[in-house]
Amino acid sequence: MEIMGIGTLISILGYLVFLSLGYMIPMVEIILYGSAFFIFFGLNLFFVVLVVMTANVIEYNEIKTGERNESIIFSIRPFMTKLGAALQQAIVTLVLISSGIYGYSQKVADLEIQKSQGLVGEITAQANVILSKATPSMLLMLRIGMGLIPMLSIIVAYLLIKNKYKITEEKYDEMLRELALNKQKKTEEGELKQV
Repeated sequence: MEIMGIGTLISILGYLVFLSLGYMIPMVEIILYGSAFFIFFGLNLFFVVLVVMTANVIEYNEIKTGERNESIIFSIRPFMTKLGAALQQAIVTLVLISSGIYGYSQKVADLEIQKSQGLVGEITAQANVILSKATPSMLLMLRIGMGLIPMLSIIVAYLLIKNKYKITEEKYDEMLRELALNKQKKTEEGELKQV
């Protein structure tokens, strides 16, 4: 849980730097890339710990139900990943549409298609003209959707896990001992039945 907390803090730091760019911190590409590094490094720490926590649930489930359902528990992970990606795309699309940026991004995408077909040459200047028409309120809404909402989401996720996930290292060791005792008892009972 400690590593997950560190990952969350690193990610929050990255989001705060990202949200401050152009306001309190000058808009410099290296700072932008640095904030992205911190965001994704922290998120990856968070998700690696989450995978380990999911694996620990197998033993917990075996103690509670008497069954070891590894395949079912591990199949939840790809489902969560796909569901999360779908929700992410829905939120991104909603933010782009509600901020008004979607129309501009479609025009830039049309330019990129024309360039890939060889119909136009360099498109950077044309794309900059299109994007320069975005209003400050549109850009603020985009920044909130790209920075503030994800940052708050990761904080909520961390707090939920911290408060609801109760398998500590000590509890996990205790579960392993209990499972070993249960298996030993079943083995002894099976040997007694054979005699």
